[in-house]
Amino acid sequence: MMEQPVPEFRTHPLCYLDYTSLCRLSMTNSLMRKAANDDNAWNALYHKVSPITSSEIEGMIY
Repeated sequence: MMEQPVPEFRTHPLCYLDYTSLCRLSMTNSLMRKAANDDNAWNALYHKVSPITSSEIEGMIY
């Protein structure tokens, strides 16, 4: 039986993908779907493409 890698080894590289690639990867198999649905990957993608920084958001709240 093949050993499964530590979850961080599956999810961390996903932080470098664009949204199209991340969606396509999630459709390959159940293991990749689970990894691609990880919040950390989507959070990293959001921060890459979002023109607004977290400090600007905090300034908008007040």
